[in-house]
Amino acid sequence: MSLLRRFHFPTLLLFCLIAAAAASLAGADRATAADTIRIGGTGAALGDMSRLADAYMQTHPDTKIVVLPRSLGGDGGIKALRAGAIDIALVIEPLSPDEGSPGLTASPYAKSALAFATRLDTPFDSVTTDWVVDVYRGAVTHWPDGKPIRLVLRPSHDSDMKILYAHSDAMKQAMQAALARSGLLIADTAQAAARKLEQLEGSLGSTTLAQVQSEQTPLKLLTFDGVAPTAEMVAAGRYPLVKFFYHVTRPDASAVVRDFVSFLGSDEAAAILQKTGNVRIANAPRG
Repeated sequence: MSLLRRFHFPTLLLFCLIAAAAASLAGADRATAADTIRIGGTGAALGDMSRLADAYMQTHPDTKIVVLPRSLGGDGGIKALRAGAIDIALVIEPLSPDEGSPGLTASPYAKSALAFATRLDTPFDSVTTDWVVDVYRGAVTHWPDGKPIRLVLRPSHDSDMKILYAHSDAMKQAMQAALARSGLLIADTAQAAARKLEQLEGSLGSTTLAQVQSEQTPLKLLTFDGVAPTAEMVAAGRYPLVKFFYHVTRPDASAVVRDFVSFLGSDEAAAILQKTGNVRIANAPRG
């Protein structure tokens, strides 16, 4: 298996995506530029945000919303927002004091299950914390039917890893041990991870329910410690691995950006999010 290691956000990719966004807007004249919203950030949120953008543009035909097709990551989204390359950044955790210092505002709008996933033809439906820990630390290398497990890892700074690290000390140590081993595949974006999980026989890795449903990726999401990774279990507080989604804006956000942010808290937006495995955040602003 090829070795892919990208422990830091690829700066070149960030610059390329910013350039691509600028190119996509090059045809817009000055009169319409103010009505364009550019959005980027964590890959797990891009599919849902594209659906929300389409719904908004149906009733606001003078507004153009560009959701960057490749993940910038949360950190990359904040950098692009600060640089003025995008208007809304998507992240999975509250801003740190340093990130919020220029007056950036982060507001939660949804949450979804972070799940362990595998290819559809894997003949198993559930895993436990203890088994996952044994797999990632290298003590278990095969599925119960004898087929090899093909791990798809994420970089240590990735949002999936942060959530898994927080689940238990044993999980954190196992994940770090896996990252330290040679020969394992590390996918640098949420979309790349999902593709590898779909392609590799015996795959195992993490993904988000909302991403899988919004992007219609054919993956099997595994029950974890006896609880299915569903929106219902997240809403009930029973599912233990949860990813929160925040939108981040600058203090000088335009009126059209502020209006779209208000739409994200509306009942219409909540209905769209619910269809793709999200749970609305109770204190999200409503339009």
